[in-house]
Amino acid sequence: MGNFLESNTKNYNVQRSNNGLSFSTIGSVAAVKLKNYSFTDHNPLTGNNFYRLQSIDRDKSTKLSSVVKINT
Repeated sequence: MGNFLESNTKNYNVQRSNNGLSFSTIGSVAAVKLKNYSFTDHNPLTGNNFYRLQSIDRDKSTKLSSVVKINT
């Protein structure tokens, strides 16, 4: 869902939206170098779910991944 360099990354926020415009954080995963990450949305919305990752660096700067749409 995105290419992030983890040299200064503190954590990743998983964000979800029902319209692809207004996102809310539904979980967070701590960044660990050279690790595979996973996150399960145990309460997906009915219909369209839009997801993206927000990386948060130790200096508080952020980056966003591209958006992925999943229909449930």
